[in-house]
Amino acid sequence: MSQEYQWYIKAIKKLQVPIVTVIGNHDYLSNGSLIFEKVFGSLNTSFVAGNYRFVFFDNDIWESHISPRYDWLHQELNDSIHKQILFAHIPPWSDQMQGVHNLVFNQIVSAHDVKLCFYGHDHGYKDTVYQKVRTIVSGAINRRCYWIVSLVDDTCLIKRY
Repeated sequence: MSQEYQWYIKAIKKLQVPIVTVIGNHDYLSNGSLIFEKVFGSLNTSFVAGNYRFVFFDNDIWESHISPRYDWLHQELNDSIHKQILFAHIPPWSDQMQGVHNLVFNQIVSAHDVKLCFYGHDHGYKDTVYQKVRTIVSGAINRRCYWIVSLVDDTCLIKRY
């Protein structure tokens, strides 16, 4: 609902750091993706900061009722100059990403120099290696935890609070 986005915007305005948001499956409900785009912009986006390309990918399948834009993801990750950091809501091992979606997503990520992946959706916290890529899953907000990530060359220093 539009009101929920307004609550979120009010909360993040209090922070003293930049915020970039990736759409989640619940954000699609009740025309939420249209509101998301009006408030935050494109569902798929990227930017370069220093030596890193930060890629934000909409990989929702069930609620969006469309296939993720794998062509866009492949194009964005086709950058041999910057180190790639990928953000998406649904982890590739999730039931939503089974079958062809899992295969295509994993092929694209493994074909490019992705250094770190961030996901949500699972409502738990996990720091693991998946398909040879350091992978962080951030849990539900009601757990009141967060990650601090420091990127130094090829090293990712990550601590959960």
